[in-house]
Amino acid sequence: MIKNLQTIIALCFLLVLAGCSNNQKITVASHVWPGYEFMFLGQNIGLLDSSLVNLHKTDSASETLQLLHQGKVDGGALTFDEVLRAKNDGLDLVVVLVFDISAGADVVIGKAGVDSFADLKGKKIAVEVGSVGSIMLDRLLKEANLSEEDVEVVEASIDQHLNFWKAGQVDVVITYEPVSGKLLELGGHEIFSSQQAPNLIVDVLALKKEALKNRLSIQHLIETHFKAKSHFSSNHQDSIFRMSGRLEVAPEEVDEVFKGLFLPDYNNNLRLLSGNEPELHISARLLNDILHLKNREKLHSYLNNLIDDSFLLSIDR
Repeated sequence: MIKNLQTIIALCFLLVLAGCSNNQKITVASHVWPGYEFMFLGQNIGLLDSSLVNLHKTDSASETLQLLHQGKVDGGALTFDEVLRAKNDGLDLVVVLVFDISAGADVVIGKAGVDSFADLKGKKIAVEVGSVGSIMLDRLLKEANLSEEDVEVVEASIDQHLNFWKAGQVDVVITYEPVSGKLLELGGHEIFSSQQAPNLIVDVLALKKEALKNRLSIQHLIETHFKAKSHFSSNHQDSIFRMSGRLEVAPEEVDEVFKGLFLPDYNNNLRLLSGNEPELHISARLLNDILHLKNREKLHSYLNNLIDDSFLLSIDR
C-alpha cells in the first residue's frame, strides 16, 4: 500500500514537472491606459521576470487587436467589449484578470459651441470604432435621442485624437486619459462620461486560448500586477514618478488620470470572474445587446469559454 502511494506521488510530481516544462515566455500587448500601467510599473521596479513575460507597447487598442489577429502576441490588455468583438471575429480569447472598471474615466469632450446633447446634431465626432469608443457613442446617442445618421462619425484611434482636435477636423472626441486631460487644457469640456454607463467599460487581461498552457508566465504576470498595485499604495511618490513618463503627465498629475477608475483588488477580481455566474457574464449580455454581435445561443457558448479564474486562484499572494 505504501509502495503504491509512493508511486502515485512520484507520478504526480513528474506530471507537475512536465506541465512546468511546457511553459514558454508570453508576449502581451498594451497601449497606454492607467489601469494597465501596474504591469509596466512592475517591470520598472524589477518585479517582472523578462524570461517569462514580454510587454509589447502599442499605440492603440486597434494595434493590439491587429497583433493578436496576426499571431504576433499571445495576449493583450483590452476592454471587455473588444474581447467580445474579437471572439465574434474568430479570435479565441480568454479573460484571466480585470484591471479596472471605468466609472467616469472615458469621456466625451466637446469644443466651444457644443455644450449639450442638443448641440450634437450634425457634428463631427472622433471615435475609435471597434473599441470602447463605439460603446460610448451608442450610449451618448441614446441619451441625446439621436441616431448615427444625425452625426458624422470620424474614425480615429486614440493616438490620432489630439491631432484631429488641433487640426479642427472634429467637433467632439470620445476619448480617455492621457488625451482627455490635454483636450480639457485646450479648452474642451465634458459632455458625457462612463459614469453614466455603469459596468459597461471593463478593462481586462485576455490571452489566446492556446497560450493558456503557459501557466507559470500568466500567473507571474497577474502576481506582478497585484504586487505593483501594492507598491503604488505603499511607495506612492516613487510610483507616480516612475509612471509619469509612460502616462505622459507630470508626477503630480498621475493621481488625476486614475480618477473615474475602480481598480479591483484580488477579492473583487474573484467576484467578477469566479463562480457559476461571474458578474462579468452580466456585462457580456448587456454588451451583446449593444453590439449586436451574436444571437443568444452563440453568446451562451461564448460565456462557457470566456473566463478562466484558475490563474487567480493559484497565484502566490
